[in-house]
Amino acid sequence: MTDLGTVAVGQSGGPTAVINASLAGVIDAAREASSSVLGLRYGIQGALHDDVIDLTGVDTAALAQTVSAGLGSVRYKLQPDDYDRIITEFDRHNVRTFVYIGGNDSMDTANQVATVAEQRGLPLRVMGVPKTIDNDLPFTDHCPGYPSAARYVAALVRDVGLDCRAMRRIYFLEIMGRHAGWLAAASRLARDRADAAPHLILLPEHGWDEQRFLSAVEHAYRTFGHCVVAVAEGFQLPAGGANLGITDAFGHVRLGGIGRQLAALTKERLQLPPEPMTDILGYIQRASSLGRSAVDAQEAHAVGRHAIRAILGGESGKMVTIQRRSNSPYEASYGLVPLTEAANQTRSLDERYILPDQYDVAESFLAYLEPLTGRLPVPYRLY
Repeated sequence: MTDLGTVAVGQSGGPTAVINASLAGVIDAAREASSSVLGLRYGIQGALHDDVIDLTGVDTAALAQTVSAGLGSVRYKLQPDDYDRIITEFDRHNVRTFVYIGGNDSMDTANQVATVAEQRGLPLRVMGVPKTIDNDLPFTDHCPGYPSAARYVAALVRDVGLDCRAMRRIYFLEIMGRHAGWLAAASRLARDRADAAPHLILLPEHGWDEQRFLSAVEHAYRTFGHCVVAVAEGFQLPAGGANLGITDAFGHVRLGGIGRQLAALTKERLQLPPEPMTDILGYIQRASSLGRSAVDAQEAHAVGRHAIRAILGGESGKMVTIQRRSNSPYEASYGLVPLTEAANQTRSLDERYILPDQYDVAESFLAYLEPLTGRLPVPYRLY
């Protein structure tokens, strides 16, 4: 059995409702192996600046129930002169195990540390734990964080749909999703009958067809008396995607505004009586406790535990994956994939769930999603 030494663990990227459950899983498994645990404050920057917290005695049950990133998070791209500083700090604390919890860019960071450790022959084991509400990491059935965000989005769309129905509104809700439409697609869970929201779902995987879009909006409004459009922030018009002109450390432009563009187009071309309303669903969709999924919380803890167990078994340079075994009853197991394959890769929404000739998501997507989120309460309608 591999000696863990001191375990260093960090959280990176956008916080979620269950990222702390993964942290708790790492701590619990390390305790069982009689290893101490250091938390890196603000992700990998904690290793660069020796900003650490002793996690050995924390209340992991309470931690696992707390949303957002308890250690603090970061979006930081490693520079060539960072490696020596990280290795020096790890040596000073007898760190022989490094676990990084995060998404695409975080897996790249973990992969770089693992590569340097291997090239230098260092006794450092590295494991990546997946986390992203975008659900766009490859080689895993889904990512911890996604089911909770998906449930939150779906519940919100159902609620706002009833509001728009009562007020006879046209409404655009902009949802996170740069390159992949998994989260916006989750709004499909809200539609419990044909006239219910969302009436259109626009994904980055969809192409633009102005006439199809306008016809669908007008048909929904004239037929149902209201229209709710769920649109991923990465959906693009011919002129390009809407963005806020801000770029992060990894070169990603912060998106925002596609909902307003579509609302303006709707107002100009259709000239229907109500003024189209828009909202951008910002940070609240990432880590809200209101949408927290029980399955998500359980699996988030399990992937943290699996990371430590895999290292104890001699593994390194891998990312933990979730492998679905059945939908009914829902069952999953845990595996590994090399970080070299997972880093900086993006998985789009599976083609079988996309309806290419309309702005919508196939009903079959619900069989994938509902085991993760649970079903929503069905509203009682008077008309």
